[in-house]
This record gives sequence, structure tokens and C-alpha cells, in this order.
Amino acid sequence: MSKTQTVLEHERIPFTSYPHEWPPEMLHSAAALTLALAEELIEEGLGLKDATPHNVLFRGPQPVFIDVLSIEPRTTGDPIWLASAQFVRTFLLPLLLNGEVGLPLSQVFLTRRDGIDTGEAARALPPFKRWTPPLLGLVTLPRLLSRFAKDRAYESQEPMDAEAARFILSRHFRRLRKLLRRFEPEAHASHWSTYSNACPSYTGINATRKASSCVARLRQWRHEPS
Repeated sequence: MSKTQTVLEHERIPFTSYPHEWPPEMLHSAAALTLALAEELIEEGLGLKDATPHNVLFRGPQPVFIDVLSIEPRTTGDPIWLASAQFVRTFLLPLLLNGEVGLPLSQVFLTRRDGIDTGEAARALPPFKRWTPPLLGLVTLPRLLSRFAKDRAYESQEPMDAEAARFILSRHFRRLRKLLRRFEPEAHASHWSTYSNACPSYTGINATRKASSCVARLRQWRHEPS
């Protein structure tokens, strides 16, 4: 019996950056892309087995998912997204601690490739914060329940009705999207915003030429017509 072979190719990403180099806005954008992709794959009978920022690169400000091998067929009656815990460790908890206690993302991903666990998150948060929503359900309760959980790999259960499984997954993704919105970094002006006014390197016609050159390079990078 012959097997169908598929070759996938995407355009080259001209610049490689890594999660420990990103500002929180880029991590949030990568999280939104990962979550949207995982949810859309369900409708195609597929699943996303990995949910880590290391699977995302950026083309300019646009996140691009690059780990095609993380996509696999899924059992239609399985209501569990196995990568959910990894998504929490590598996206939600780093964003949470960055916003709440100012933990730099560089400190997270240079020493913890697989993100932050609930125990570490709980220790970093003020005690009263741990018992307030949404941290109660995201950090405190999972940490307490993990003490009673058996240390074993996930074992697939008897498949349920496909529609019921899809409904449960849909509710789960809706909850993750809501949490992601809660941890969206606050917009603020960069300290470089006034650089051109404070330290004018170009004036007059030279400033115009510099701006035109930058726009042309950006369009070339994005493969847009000039």
C-alpha cells in the first residue's frame, strides 16, 4: 500500500530571535498565534502536541509558527489538549509574573527552557494575590492538586462522542484566551520614542532620504511592492 508524501515549504525568515530576547508584547503575540492554531486544527481532525514560544519566529512584527512536526492527527473523541500545561508554563505564567512582579523574560527563558511551574509562580507572587482570581485557578489550586496527583504519563481514556469532545475543547480554549487577554502587557511608550527629537542625527533633506530608505527596506523585508 503506497503512502502519500507531502513536502511543506515556507519562505525563509530573514532574522531569528529567541524568547529570552523578546519583550512581553512579542511573547503575548506568539501565545495568541499558538492558541489560534491549536483551536483551528481541531476542525481539521488534527492537534498541536507542543505549545512553546520556541516554535515561533517573527517576520517583522508578525509571528510565524515554524514547527510543522508539532501537528499530528488527533482522536476525535479525545477532549484533552495535551499541550495545555506547557502553554501555561511557557506563555501564561511568564506573562503573569512579568506583569505582576516584573520578572524579566530573559531570566525565565535563559534558565528555564520549559517555562515556570506553578510552585515557582506561587513563591514569586504576594501571598494575598495567590487566592484571588484568576491566580487561584491558574496557580494555587493546580499546585495544591499536584501534591495528590500520581506521577505518571497521561493515559488516553475511552473516546467520547466527537461533538461532546469538541465542545469541551472549545470551552477550554475559550478559558485560555480569556486568561491571555488578562495578561496582555500594558501599552507604554518606549524610552526611545523621543530619540529622534532629543538627538537629531538627520535634518532636512537627509531626514527625508533616511525615512524613504527605511520604508524601502521594510517593504523589501515584507516582500511588498514598492
